[in-house]
This record gives sequence, C-alpha cells and structure tokens, in this order.
Amino acid sequence: MTIKAAHKDAFLAAAANGDVEIVKEKLEKKQCDIDCRNEGGKTALICAAFNGHKDIVDVLLAHNCEIDLQDIDGETALILAAVNGHNDIVDALVAHNSNLNLQDRYGETALMVAALAGYKEIVYSLLANNCNPDLQGNNDRTALMKAVRAGYKEIVYSLLAHNCKLDLQDIYGWNALMYAVSNGDKTIIDVLITYNCNLDLQNIIGGTALMRAGYKGHKEIADVLVAHNCNLDLQDYNGSTALMTAIANQHKEIAEMLVAHNCNLDSQDKHGDTALMYAAYNGNEEIVDVLVVHNCNVDLQDRNGWSALMRAACKGHKDIVEALVAHNCKLDLQSNRGETASIIARNSNHVEIAVSIENQLRRNRNWEHRKALMLVLTGSNYLLPSSSIISPAAALVDTGRVVQTPVEIQRVDATLMTSSEKVLCDLFLVQHIMRYI
Repeated sequence: MTIKAAHKDAFLAAAANGDVEIVKEKLEKKQCDIDCRNEGGKTALICAAFNGHKDIVDVLLAHNCEIDLQDIDGETALILAAVNGHNDIVDALVAHNSNLNLQDRYGETALMVAALAGYKEIVYSLLANNCNPDLQGNNDRTALMKAVRAGYKEIVYSLLAHNCKLDLQDIYGWNALMYAVSNGDKTIIDVLITYNCNLDLQNIIGGTALMRAGYKGHKEIADVLVAHNCNLDLQDYNGSTALMTAIANQHKEIAEMLVAHNCNLDSQDKHGDTALMYAAYNGNEEIVDVLVVHNCNVDLQDRNGWSALMRAACKGHKDIVEALVAHNCKLDLQSNRGETASIIARNSNHVEIAVSIENQLRRNRNWEHRKALMLVLTGSNYLLPSSSIISPAAALVDTGRVVQTPVEIQRVDATLMTSSEKVLCDLFLVQHIMRYI
C-alpha cells in the first residue's frame, strides 16, 4: 500500500468511526483528498453522516467538501442521514444547500426514507425547505404511499398540507387510499377524502378501494366510501364487483350494505358469474335471501350455462335450492351440456335435492294445466299446453291461427275455428286435462 493510500484509508476510517482529530489532521496537512472514496464509493461525508458524527460532518462542510456525491448505490450523505434518523445532520446538510431531491439506485429520496421510517422531524425539515414530495421510486411509490402504508398519520398530514399529489399510483396501480383501506386505517382515509382523493381509481388488475374493503371485511370503511359516492359497480379485470368480492370472502354485512345502496345485483364477471351464483355456490343462504328479496335475476346463466340453482344443487345446499325455488326460478334451464339442475344434483349424489326439484317442476306443470282448464271453461278461448299438444295442435298450427304466449301456452280464438276444429279441441282437452285433475 502506498503512503497516499494509507492516508486515505485512515481518513475514511476516522470519519466513519467519529475520530474528529484525525479527520482534522489529515485535512490540515492535506494528506488526502477531502472527497476521496472507499471501495463502495462512500466519501468521508457519507460515512460520517451515516454513522451520526455531526462534529465531523461540520468539519467536512467547513472545508467545502462535495455535499451531493453518491456512492455506488446512489446514496448521498443526506439520504443516509435520513435513513438513520440523524435530524441534526439532515438540518446541517439542508442548510448547506444539499440537493433534497436526489434519488438512489432504487429511486428513493431522503423524504421517502424518512417517511417510511417515521422520522417526522426530518420530514418536516425537508418539506419546509421545498423538497419535491411527489417523486416516485423505482416501484413508483411516493413518500405519501410509504407513510400511509406504515401508518404514520402525522407525516401523512404534513405531506397533504404541503400539497402532495394524492392520486399517484405505483407500479401495481395502488394509490395512497388503497393502502389505507388495506390497513383498515379509517383516520387516514377520512383525511384523504377530505383532501378530495379519487375514490374510484383502479389498480392494474382493476381493483378499487371499495373492492379492497370488501375483500378485507372493513365494513366501517366501506360505509365511508359509499357515503362519499364511490362507484359501486366498477369491475376488475376478472369482471368482479365489490359486491361479488364481499360475497366471495363471506363479508355478509358489507354485501347487505351494498345491496341496500342499490348496487347492480346482476353484473356478470368474465365467466358469466353473478353475485347470486357466488352466494349459492358458497352456501351463503342469508346473502341469497337478501339478493332475491331485492329482485336479482335468479335465472342468469354463466358461460357454461349454469344458473344459481345449478350451483346450489351441485354443492348440495338444500336450503338455498328451496329459497330459489320459492322465488320462482326456472327449474328446467339447461346448461351448455343439456343438464338441468335436477340432473346436476343427481350427478353430484344429492338425490334428495334432485327429487325436490323434479317434484316442484311436476307441480308447476300441473298448475299450468289447471289454469288452462279454468280458462277454457270460463272463456271463449282455448288454452292448450304447448308441451303436451300433439296432433290436434299440429292441425291448428297448420291453420295459421296459433299464437305463443309468455307462459308457453297456445291460444286459439274459438270464434275463428271451424266446427270440426272445435270438436277436435273439445275431445283433446277433455282427454288431456282429466289426466291432471
């Protein structure tokens, strides 16, 4: 090792270890460059600042060292002083016009590291000296996001008071509000809303703050977001809504609140699933009851043709099957493979449910036949059940005077029938209806 190298190593070691006399001696004798570096690129100032040696920092600043040099990781004396919470050194560096906005190799600034660590005095000092509060690191997170994630309320308030941008998003699309919701920090959420943050920003997978509340089960926070008119019906990349998210994660109270605020009950995700299907599949009878009472469409089908009834039948949720049947869901809907709910129940070994559905379907059909008989006996029109008409109906269809009705009953005006047609219908109706009464 040369003499010059030896002086340099001794100088840097003294700065790092707090030996101010050796530092002064080396400087006075000019035995080394004040801005010399070690193998990591650190100068004497960086070493002293990192280790909290304020007296050495003062000596180096008095000898006009370069204040903003960066080591191989991009760290400056100011950033490292902030990392370790050395308020007095930060103040000294700021007073000597250190660049407050330099970023290290990770994109971090002195403000970011102080905000993340909770060093509020350093944050106050940097903000008071007009550092940029909106710089983003390599992951695009800001000082505000870091403070929110860490739960440092006073730092959050200070950043907001210095007009930082509330709605910047990181590489995952998360903003400060989403982090606060995820943490369940209602106090910070209230403040962010007071400063008019955007409640409906979506992250890279389409998630919103409300969806996050639904996922985590933060009912009080969901109430706040809804009270401030957030969009209840936004969908994420999968097509899921906040209602679906709450139901999928078994947060009944949030689901009920969203329903009470008139969210869209019939939104379908990219698989065609609805909130009712989620609840039926998961066996959440209470949520099913809430949805059907609020008139959701019980007969929507997913992209495989499955309905909520089929989901409940497949999983063996008897009470939910009964609830759906009681709300007049269609019992004979078919999946893309031609399966009905009763077939699905049998294939899943839920025979009792299959029998229950089949019996109800038989009762429904009998009721339609009874209605047909009553109308025939009390009016001038013949009502023929379309599913049961064979040759007489075919003969009438050929006349061009058969009309399909919403209840799938064929109506023929008797005044337009020939006598032979009327006799044929009379014979058919008597023979047919007697089978069902």
